[in-house]
Amino acid sequence: MSAARFWSAFAVLFLLAALPVLSVELPPLFDYPNHLARMDLLARLPGSEALQRYYEPHWRVIPNLGMDLVVPTLVRFLPLAWAGKAFVLASLALLAAGPALVHRAATGRWSLWPLSAFLSSGSGSRWSPSRPGSRLWSGTPAADGRSPPPWPWRCSSSI
Repeated sequence: MSAARFWSAFAVLFLLAALPVLSVELPPLFDYPNHLARMDLLARLPGSEALQRYYEPHWRVIPNLGMDLVVPTLVRFLPLAWAGKAFVLASLALLAAGPALVHRAATGRWSLWPLSAFLSSGSGSRWSPSRPGSRLWSGTPAADGRSPPPWPWRCSSSI
């Protein structure tokens, strides 16, 4: 398969996966409102003495800092809601592109099979934008203690 055909299929599937995020004001992700509120605080903190009296970021190296680093920077150019959506969409694209690029490196050819990663891109509201794939792939319980549904149901719920 040619690279052009592969990336065309990728673009079509990405647009389909992006529709649920783009068609609502607030994507129905598990803890997205809390993350968006934190992004607003981090974006406004440097210029607000009132906020600085009550909040101070304590940075440490942890795997779910991606949103904290990217979204406050995007807020300089986009409204907060769109900066958050851009991060979610970039996460969806990277979650699907990763297996495709690993497949390409391992086999030396392009294939549509790795694009099946898009089937799990809408696995429900337990996905966390700060930890893309954390519960999506591992099947660990959500914060409320409920386990995700078995994998065939996660895939069918995203179609």
